[in-house]
Amino acid sequence: MANNCYNWIMFSGDPDTLKEIKNKINSYNEYDYVAEWGNFITGNKHDHYESYGGRWFEFSIDDDEDDLVIQGDSAWTPMIGLVMEICEAYAVKGIIEYEESGNDFGGMISFDTDGCTIEEVNMSYGEWRYRNDPEEYFQYDLLEYVGDYDDYDSMVGDYNFLSDEHKKELKHEFTRQIS
Repeated sequence: MANNCYNWIMFSGDPDTLKEIKNKINSYNEYDYVAEWGNFITGNKHDHYESYGGRWFEFSIDDDEDDLVIQGDSAWTPMIGLVMEICEAYAVKGIIEYEESGNDFGGMISFDTDGCTIEEVNMSYGEWRYRNDPEEYFQYDLLEYVGDYDDYDSMVGDYNFLSDEHKKELKHEFTRQIS
């Protein structure tokens, strides 16, 4: 079974170009393979899905006049190659944020209208979730693992990205649970 990698993708550019991209992206179900679909969208000739990202991509599309947003799950890896090649093929800007808990990664890459990387951030899944929503991650993800640790130092070592305030709260919760 594949590990689902969550993707959040946004393209910005000329409204007519975004509409064309949306129409091509919506053709996903007409293709048996991600490589064929990606080639249709970008005009490239890749033989393997890895050129575009995951083996499959289940997504939804939201758009307005200025942006095209695609979000959904792909198999194992984010759809980075697809975003980069769409930016290059259509001279639009793109950004992809992604996270995958099973393989412990998360990050973001933004591309310019030539498909060149503007910014790239890669980190563990936990750190990515914490960076994007510290309170939610701390309260609903992290605190459930306190009981899995024998000592506070090893736990805080695994979560060294926490703020000092959250480290204090974590120590309090750890002490409470072991007593």
